[in-house]
Amino acid sequence: MMQMDEQSWQTRDYRAEDAPALAALSRAAILGLGPQAYPAEQCAAWAAVLVDDEAWTQRLQEAWVRVAHDDDGNIVGFGAIALPGQIDLLFTEPDRSRQGVASLILDDLLAIAAAMGARSLTVKVSALSRGLFERHDFVADGPPAERPGLPAGQPMRRAKV
Repeated sequence: MMQMDEQSWQTRDYRAEDAPALAALSRAAILGLGPQAYPAEQCAAWAAVLVDDEAWTQRLQEAWVRVAHDDDGNIVGFGAIALPGQIDLLFTEPDRSRQGVASLILDDLLAIAAAMGARSLTVKVSALSRGLFERHDFVADGPPAERPGLPAGQPMRRAKV
């Protein structure tokens, strides 16, 4: 548990009823924070990818998802690891950015990867989250992955889990 401004965050496993809230949180993060690093049209296209509820729910069900919440149970962030060593998602509420929520979730994902026996971890990160992953010993692993109309994702790798 991490204490920040008299607010504590806890994490728990994903529940199926979380899917709509996590989709809304993802869109809020992309549209609220994305324009700090990307053109608005790319952010809109990125957020639009998350509109297909069935595909979103399937994506969450195929990964190990950790959900961060505050003392009142309000979801403030989440992350997902696809088995065995690919971090798939990591988002926080825009008003919780840079308050330790993403680090707490990432620490959970690192522990899960270690428990699964992963030897390394990979992730494609946005320009906004690159610093977070670098602080957790991830390094760039090749050129940015171009996605037509969407922000490029920087492949990163952590050699030791």
